[in-house]
Amino acid sequence: MSSFGKSCFDRRALQFAAAILGLGVFAGASAAASATITTFDVTGATSTFPVAINDAGMIAGYYLAQKYHGFIRAPDGTITTFGPKGSISTLAGVINRHGTVAGWYSAKHNTGQSFVRAANGKITTFGVSGSIETSADAINGQDTISGSYLDQSRVQHGFLRTADGTIATFDPSGSIGTDPTSINSQGAITGWYADANHVSHGFIRAADGTITTFDPSGSIDTTALAINDKGAIAGYYYDSQNRQHGFVHAPDGTITTFDVSGSFGTGAMAIDDKGTITGNYQYSKNGWGGFVRSAAGKVKVFDAPLARRTLPSGINNNRVIAGSYRSNDRYHGFIRTP
Repeated sequence: MSSFGKSCFDRRALQFAAAILGLGVFAGASAAASATITTFDVTGATSTFPVAINDAGMIAGYYLAQKYHGFIRAPDGTITTFGPKGSISTLAGVINRHGTVAGWYSAKHNTGQSFVRAANGKITTFGVSGSIETSADAINGQDTISGSYLDQSRVQHGFLRTADGTIATFDPSGSIGTDPTSINSQGAITGWYADANHVSHGFIRAADGTITTFDPSGSIDTTALAINDKGAIAGYYYDSQNRQHGFVHAPDGTITTFDVSGSFGTGAMAIDDKGTITGNYQYSKNGWGGFVRSAAGKVKVFDAPLARRTLPSGINNNRVIAGSYRSNDRYHGFIRTP
């Protein structure tokens, strides 16, 4: 299931597909919970993909209009679109509490580099020295960015970029491909890596550079996706029957696995500082719904209106969830307020 060695755009598309399509084919029934759901689209978009939301309610994501473009949606609904100068395609993937956005883009003579967009709109582009592609995938409140890059041999490694532009690179021991996915305010990074047998494992990189690896019991493929400011990690894994399950890794190392009741596959995508998790689950052959799981383990499921697939991707500390849903063969944005 590893997607290492591919381009930034191909790799991210594969990861998105794995999260929403990697579940098995089963039958079941959808359920819903009461909450306010607001839907939206970027003007002129054929599909809209919100990815991350900060505590102020600002959303970062990307949309498709022949090519991919970045956008920011303000709490009042105003949408600003953007792309680095000369970009052909832009994917905005993360936003911090200040409204700083990071992501990756391609240009005519550049197959994939990273950018950081300040709240005032100034965009700075960067790449790891000697890399052929660089992908910014996480940002914290100190504007420290983490992500991955491909070296000249198309081997994928992790990087950490501080606000002054200093870049350090890293890999867990034995990694043949490293993919950092989230960074918290203390500078701890989580993500996943592939070993020599192409088996994926989760990792935590502490602020001092110490790396600890982990797997839920019974996992044959682990993907860690989000870390909160307390050090709790959410993600998903596959068992030997190729079924997907959610997990939360506590700061003390305890791993709790879970599934949405009645589902046949569960994927945890994001976690807030109180331990509330959101993600998706499969309830029919072509049906995916969203869920929100409290720190105590209570799960509520929900769907966007008329959605065939509801795909939460981000949650803030007010338990407001952002994501996308599919209806009429297009993807649209949604915001769920509890």
